[in-house]
Amino acid sequence: MKRTLAAILTLSMTAALCACGSGSGGGQAAGGADKPAADNSSAASGDVLELKLAHTLDPANPTQLGAEFFADRLEELSGGTMKTTVYGNSALGDEGEIAEMQSYGDSVTFSVPSGQVLQNFSPAFYAVDFYFALEDYDQVWKLYDGEFGQYLKDSLDGTGLVVTSFWDNGFRNLTTTNKEVHTVADIKNLKIRVMNAETHLAAWKAMGAAATPIAYSEVYSALQQGVVEGQENPLSNIIGSKFNEVQKYLIMTRHVHDVAPFIISGKAWDSWTDEQKAWVQQASDEAAEYMREKSVELTEENKQKLADEGMTVIDLTDEERKTFEDAVKDVPEQFKDKMGAEAYEMYEKCIAEIKGE
Repeated sequence: MKRTLAAILTLSMTAALCACGSGSGGGQAAGGADKPAADNSSAASGDVLELKLAHTLDPANPTQLGAEFFADRLEELSGGTMKTTVYGNSALGDEGEIAEMQSYGDSVTFSVPSGQVLQNFSPAFYAVDFYFALEDYDQVWKLYDGEFGQYLKDSLDGTGLVVTSFWDNGFRNLTTTNKEVHTVADIKNLKIRVMNAETHLAAWKAMGAAATPIAYSEVYSALQQGVVEGQENPLSNIIGSKFNEVQKYLIMTRHVHDVAPFIISGKAWDSWTDEQKAWVQQASDEAAEYMREKSVELTEENKQKLADEGMTVIDLTDEERKTFEDAVKDVPEQFKDKMGAEAYEMYEKCIAEIKGE
């Protein structure tokens, strides 16, 4: 049974959740008037566990589809003893807040944020945001389903977080209000909203843009009011948040892949039996495969939809794209010390193997 939250909880409820570390009770989620129930994610194996999966994206996003698949599959595998309610649209907080709650408690059991969120817990995750490192999905999944992906999972030991699989947020692309962009020179001093992550800020600075961190929930109004002149996101996010209503140009930069680790509260994980852990692992692996396929299917469909709705789509030539690549080629080196020699060398080795270098 799909157990999903259809509407965003009120701001007061979200604040209460973040303040006390508890969430809405299990069962079919309803409106914000429901009172929070006692958490039941760490019950004994014979009890029914009421679990919570939180993300920040809209109901049509592949992440939501994957979350619903996961909830259904886990309930099936567990014979109805592990039931998951899905909370989308930032109902339980932003990605950083949710991961922080998961690291010290189990009021939120599962989340699927952008990979950069985990940089605060393991510096190895700086590598997930190195621009123009991965060219296509074949390279993406060779990296995250291979040795380096396992290294990232292992690097979270002792943080209170567990990652069982990697999901797909898609490749990020640039949009602008009224600026046609073909080369890196075209974005010089352009005010672009970016995520508040060191790697992203460093990359856009290297490209000459005026990088401006703004919370995701505030991006639409910032674009509408001219606070910033552009933003960058995967196509599904652009559609889901209706950025195309306040943006004219879509530039297919594909500058970085946005991987989404499936995160589990360490407290909840440690309380489960080996059998329960196996069910969760299987459900997250199958959901990852399912939503990855959906994400790829939607890429061209979303691109065409944005064009049909009035955006001017710009496909960069290889020569044009290379101007961006050249501008950021030295950025990874800036994070070598923060990542640590072992993590950085592991990343470089795996990238070289993937690219046949």
